[in-house]
Amino acid sequence: LSMTAPVEATAATQVLTLRLPVAPSARFDLSVEGDVEVKGGLEVVRRTLDDKAGVTRFELLPRGGDVSLVMTLNSRLRRKDQIVLARSVLLAMVNEAGQRLHSTISLSVLHRAADLFRFEVPDGFEITKVHSPELSSWSVVSRDEGGRVLEVRLREATTENVVLSIVAESNDPKLDDWTLPRIAPLDVDGQVAVVGILVDPRLGPTLISPEGLIPIDASVLQPAMPATTDGAGRDEPPLTAVAAYYAAGKDFSVRARFEKQAARFDATTVLLLGLSDKMQTLSGDLIVVPEHETLFEVDFLLPAAWKVVSVVGPQGEAIPFERHENPARVHVRLHQGVVPGAEGFVRFVATATPTGWLGDWSEVDVVFPEVRLQGKGRQRGAIAVAVEDDLRVVPQTEKGLIPLDEAQKKDFRLEGVRTDLAYRHDDGPFEAALKIERTTPRLTAKTHSFLRVEPGILIGHYEVTYDVTEARTRTLRFRLPNSTPADLAIVGLGGVQIKQYAGDATDQGRLWTVELAEARRGPITLAVDFQQPLGENDPLDLELPILVAEGVAHQSGLVAVEGNAELDVEVKTDSRRVDVGELVDAEYQPGRRLLGVFSFVGQAPRVAIDAFRRPAYALSTAIVQQGRLTTTLSAEGVAQTDARFQLRSKAIYLEVVLPDGAQLWSVVLDGRPIKPQSQDGRLLLNLAGQTDATSEAEGRATELQIVYEMPVAPVGLLQDVTIGAPRLLLREDADGEAAEVPLVGMEWELVLPWRYQVVGSESTLMSNQVRPPEPVILRAFQLLGLSPGGGLGCAMMAKREASRSCDTAAVPGFESEEYNVDPLSQIDRQISVKVRELEAFGERFERRSGLHTLDTSVPATAADREILEREIESLGTADRDTLTLKNTVDMQQLGRLRNDLAALQAERRRLASDRAAESKPLSVELPASETLPGVTPTQTSAMHDHRSEEVMPDFAVAGGSYARGKSLAYDAGSFGLLGLRGVKFDLNQRQTEQRLPTVVFQSLGERPRLDVTLADRQSFKTLGWAVAMTVVLVGLALGCRSGRTKFRYLLAVGLIASLLPIVPGFAFLAVPCDMAVYAVLVLIAYYGIALVG
Repeated sequence: LSMTAPVEATAATQVLTLRLPVAPSARFDLSVEGDVEVKGGLEVVRRTLDDKAGVTRFELLPRGGDVSLVMTLNSRLRRKDQIVLARSVLLAMVNEAGQRLHSTISLSVLHRAADLFRFEVPDGFEITKVHSPELSSWSVVSRDEGGRVLEVRLREATTENVVLSIVAESNDPKLDDWTLPRIAPLDVDGQVAVVGILVDPRLGPTLISPEGLIPIDASVLQPAMPATTDGAGRDEPPLTAVAAYYAAGKDFSVRARFEKQAARFDATTVLLLGLSDKMQTLSGDLIVVPEHETLFEVDFLLPAAWKVVSVVGPQGEAIPFERHENPARVHVRLHQGVVPGAEGFVRFVATATPTGWLGDWSEVDVVFPEVRLQGKGRQRGAIAVAVEDDLRVVPQTEKGLIPLDEAQKKDFRLEGVRTDLAYRHDDGPFEAALKIERTTPRLTAKTHSFLRVEPGILIGHYEVTYDVTEARTRTLRFRLPNSTPADLAIVGLGGVQIKQYAGDATDQGRLWTVELAEARRGPITLAVDFQQPLGENDPLDLELPILVAEGVAHQSGLVAVEGNAELDVEVKTDSRRVDVGELVDAEYQPGRRLLGVFSFVGQAPRVAIDAFRRPAYALSTAIVQQGRLTTTLSAEGVAQTDARFQLRSKAIYLEVVLPDGAQLWSVVLDGRPIKPQSQDGRLLLNLAGQTDATSEAEGRATELQIVYEMPVAPVGLLQDVTIGAPRLLLREDADGEAAEVPLVGMEWELVLPWRYQVVGSESTLMSNQVRPPEPVILRAFQLLGLSPGGGLGCAMMAKREASRSCDTAAVPGFESEEYNVDPLSQIDRQISVKVRELEAFGERFERRSGLHTLDTSVPATAADREILEREIESLGTADRDTLTLKNTVDMQQLGRLRNDLAALQAERRRLASDRAAESKPLSVELPASETLPGVTPTQTSAMHDHRSEEVMPDFAVAGGSYARGKSLAYDAGSFGLLGLRGVKFDLNQRQTEQRLPTVVFQSLGERPRLDVTLADRQSFKTLGWAVAMTVVLVGLALGCRSGRTKFRYLLAVGLIASLLPIVPGFAFLAVPCDMAVYAVLVLIAYYGIALVG
């Protein structure tokens, strides 16, 4: 089907109305004259414009029913019949990088609707933006006759006003021959325009030639200027309007020429010159405001003598800089840049030390350094001077400078800054010459001269205090007589630091000059020390050296003279004697040998002495600080002894006398074996060069170890054993008689054979482990909480608690750390002190039956309090109140004593376990000169302290336990300990599985000798069982006798068994007697049961 149909035309559209049949397969082609678009009615499959034929062809998608096909009008027809007027605002923006053209065009459609507008695009420009609310699309097309056209298509044809905003840019600014570019509307019937020229401030127009334009006020352009003209967000300065015109038609033009202007700025410099003794410091603030372009670097001139140490920004951040010469300038880079109109801030610090500045001068001339920024611009600023360290500034020359008062200092950021001089200057050079003067200090002095006269030497100590006012000083001087040593020590007191000092001998004495590390004012104290030899003769009429301060306005002093115990010193002087309290200001204080204190004002007085030496008293050149012996007994009659002496000696040789029959095994000095010599049955030890250098340097005593073996009486059931100790002798000369070396204290450890115990001692040493037996009947009463005899029970209980709490008794005189450095010995001494306090407590309250029942682990028990309450109730009211208060205090004191004792015992156990864990094996060293053929030295372990073992509860005697476990070595068949003279032996560390009982004796060291009675504990225990069985059997046999007979039998056996061990010489029968008493108690119970039954 092919047909031609009429259309209905309106102002903006043309409509074709038709009805089509519905077919399974159909194609609808439509040809319309001119250039048209389908707006609605049917779906468009394809649109083709045939320009030559002037026809637009459509392939549409047909559908059944009534169809209204809406199309646009023929564009050519519209252009013929349209009437459009254009009003434009054209802004041409020029900078160094190129041009930007901003055109705002208002199009008024007066006749026939329009949806397409065309504009002429200037050569060299590219359209970057087209904006309108009705915009559908835009494109730039080329014309056949040349040139380019911007076609702007709206979403639909309109007869209303249309406003378009068009932006075009070009990279060619054409500054030398610039022509106004235009975006001219085409196909309009009339147009007017407002033209504006905006230029970068860095460009200056040298020529503007308009044609066909009427000049107008540039302010009318402000509403039409886009936001991009202010430079925001583009790091560019805002554009400046240099011309504005009105164009009544389309024929107009503008020609111009632009030149780049030099960068300019407005700068303010604030310079502060600081002057001190050490250096000159220049601190400068540079405030720069660029006028036309962003500022990325700053150069300022600075004299070559100044060294820039830092450059920072407004927030204190470091800014990189470079130093250049010829001319001397500093180049600073500003990474962020400073935009025109903004304020840039740079602060620098520079230092300089001119030649001679550190010297000793009274005045010097200084020229204020001039700092100027490089570049064009106005520079103004301020300069200020601040002096320190007692300097004073006087202005000499002031050119181009105006004095600055305190109110004006705020304008230059100098408010609150201390300045001695301040000026301001305007744009232009300036000059400031200054004179710097140094203030002279005023000094007064007070001296303290301490002189101590020793045999053959004079010791001088001086303290001189200078009071420095008005200014600081770095140099101090004082004078001593030429007789004083040329080398002495000078130190500062109270934080004064000394750089150096030197002395020069003059006719008036030795002048000492002290240079301080830094200049100071106020009190300055120096200490001077020296030692002056006096020779062998006694000094007579010896004039003492007095320190005199030099260069002071006033001085006073005190002279203190000290003597010596070996000299008689007489002081001769005319000076006034004063009290020793006048020396309170001195750091050094004299000792007890002060002979007098004398004062003077002005010149030093004459102080002389006469000294006489008293006859000398000879002292021993050797002393044994502490002796410690460990003796191991065997039942076969052999005693092996390890004797150790803490020796302090200046003697070269020492003699040793061993007990009769003793055989020497080894001698060790400070851990090194030595070879003794024999002389008249005595051992001669050479101490020269054998002591440990470390011990001598640290002031520790030298340890002498002697190991020997000696025969003793074999031990049977009961045996007295006597053992002697080695004697140390000192001979003053070869022909003189040997004197025994003083022995401060002695501790002797006796290791007993297995099954034996000490039941008696007649030794010259004492031991708390050997005590008289306590009757078993008394212990029975104590278990029941009763106290037969009242005070006797309390006193014996206190003594028993003391003996249980102390393993060894402390030796009087060993409280000092110097004489006993063993921590276990110290703990033992502290325990013994607490024990003695407990004993004193028991003796003080021996008549009060309640206190003796207290256990050492608790402060008090209910039974104790009940007994005390009964005693209190029996008293009167007044006595009852007094005793109640006293008992409360006593209970608290007793509890504290026992708590302290328990803590000390726990600490002792900890130390003992630590010492056992720290034992490490040591290798035996045999000197090459003492090695014998075929004999190999044995290896032993480090000395093991006997106190590292616990007390063995099985080894008990009447009166308490006394033995302690001891690990000793019985090395299968080698009990004799193979050894040689000069070999290092240690009897304290022989490994064994047995633990032997040990008893420790102590004394003050006067002729130590052990005389003990040993008993076979196991045999006596067996005997005890036999006695007990005998008593029981006899008692059973008397069961049929009368009660009187039984009572007499029990009373006789009980009294004999209780009292016999107390009799001197029968202590060894304590165990059998105790067993007899136990048997009596059993019989009493038996008789009682039989009587009741």
